[in-house]
Amino acid sequence: AVVSTQSTGYTVLVDENKLPADMLYTVTYHLCHVYARCTRSVSVPAPVYYARLATERAREHLGKWQFDSSDGASSTVSGGKSGPSGPSIEDIIKEISPHNNTKNKMYWV
Repeated sequence: AVVSTQSTGYTVLVDENKLPADMLYTVTYHLCHVYARCTRSVSVPAPVYYARLATERAREHLGKWQFDSSDGASSTVSGGKSGPSGPSIEDIIKEISPHNNTKNKMYWV
């Protein structure tokens, strides 16, 4: 079986660092080769995958609250020990903070 990869295109929305296009391309290319879950290159830079994994893990930690983010613009919270507008920031930090044994590890990988 022949395996082919699909090339990915990116659009720069804001370039605060004023990087030349070739350098931005090179950095993006190399970041597609450092994803720890795959021995091949991936189509999206590894930090994007890690951010997704971290948000999925946070959602698991916050499972007692039901977040509705289907529209992507607003969130409503129900369940758990929450006030009228949802859990306090202290409650959220407590829930998503990793245990000391895993604090310095990428435990979602």
